[in-house]
Amino acid sequence: MQQVCTISISAVVVEDRIRQALGDIDGLAESIKSKGQLQNIVVVKQPDGKYRLLAGGRRFQACINAGLAEVVALVYSEELSPLMMKEIELEENIQRLDLSWDEACDLTRQIHDLKTAIATEGLTNKPRWSLRDTGTLLGESKSTVLDDINLSRALESSPELRKLAKSKKEAQRLLASSIVKGVSAEIATRVEELKTKSDIMNIADSFIVGDFLKEVKSLPNSTFDFIDLDPPWGVDLANLHPDKDAKESGYTEVPEELQPELIANCLREGYRVLKPDSWLILWHRTQYCSIIMDAARAAGFNVSKTYVPAIWFKPIKYVGPRVRGAYERLLTAYETIYHLPKGKAPLQRMRSNVFYIVPSASDGPHIAAKPVPLMEDIISTLCRPMGLVLVPFLGSGNTLIASYNQGKKAIGYDLSQDFKNDFIRRLASIKDKTEPARGVSGMVSQATEAGTDTSEISS
Repeated sequence: MQQVCTISISAVVVEDRIRQALGDIDGLAESIKSKGQLQNIVVVKQPDGKYRLLAGGRRFQACINAGLAEVVALVYSEELSPLMMKEIELEENIQRLDLSWDEACDLTRQIHDLKTAIATEGLTNKPRWSLRDTGTLLGESKSTVLDDINLSRALESSPELRKLAKSKKEAQRLLASSIVKGVSAEIATRVEELKTKSDIMNIADSFIVGDFLKEVKSLPNSTFDFIDLDPPWGVDLANLHPDKDAKESGYTEVPEELQPELIANCLREGYRVLKPDSWLILWHRTQYCSIIMDAARAAGFNVSKTYVPAIWFKPIKYVGPRVRGAYERLLTAYETIYHLPKGKAPLQRMRSNVFYIVPSASDGPHIAAKPVPLMEDIISTLCRPMGLVLVPFLGSGNTLIASYNQGKKAIGYDLSQDFKNDFIRRLASIKDKTEPARGVSGMVSQATEAGTDTSEISS
């Protein structure tokens, strides 16, 4: 039950408010003196007879400054849940046009979190609340809502931005600038070391032992120029490759039934932290093509209906002997590379969509290692000069080495400390940069040098 009535100003209790800056209070107070209070404040009556302010904090303060003893209020007399009281305050502030940029970002985040909580608790007939729902409520796009929420979170760890930045755009620029230097204090130190030291051993500091899907939450939008995404495939690699023990190597697999969710989460976060007009590559099985395409488009990647992925072709000589059942079925002699553009991502050079690089023992003991020359070829094709590279699932760490060889900075994550230890041991043995990839143009000559029967080369 609710009604409009006049209540004593001294009976109103003001607690923490969403809105901090109240603007021109004196001007509003003069208007109330001359014209009266044109809009009600909103309160809820408490058991002790006091009234808790829900909405209209600026009007209430102006009434005090105007010397009024009473104020006109819309009074809720029934018991309201904390969520419902918060919703009233937030929705009141939605209508305000003079919120500061940081208040607006905080408001967007709080509205989204509140609406999500209300839906989760079943307090409305809407079972689920999404970013798109928040955007519809606020009259903003889904991407704008996500940007505001992420910026609000960043303000918690970097509160100085509230004073340094005069607008949301400036705050995003300052934040992005600090992220390019390292994303966080820990990563900043690592990147600065890479800038000032040429010793290849410093690459080891960019190998971060951690869970990417957790760590990525702290990475702001539009930070990286290229992402090499090679998640676990949901394949029993230990069974397929009996000569490599996946369990002993520390390789962590993700069950096949969880693959669609893993792919969607990785692509959504990858799109968020990728700069506009840049590339993300995703390594995965061809069986997942439709799932990957749907998830990529949902995340925002510019993928046409006639999209054709790239492949890494491996001669059968380097595939067959190591695979169980090699004489029971036709062997797959390639891996699929889904190259996904954010916006209108350009190629750095012209080439075909077939990458031909022969695996070797120097690729490392990781069960799913990609050769350094292969990653150099891909990076030089898709990543802009002096770009910053992100590797969510590092594994062998070869992409870090390839990025170094291409004159680019890179950081990445992996759950395994053992993988990092092996990576450091391999770095210690590297004296010169890896030989550049020769690509498809050298396919036949390279196969001949490797002792491969070129008749095995097929699609």
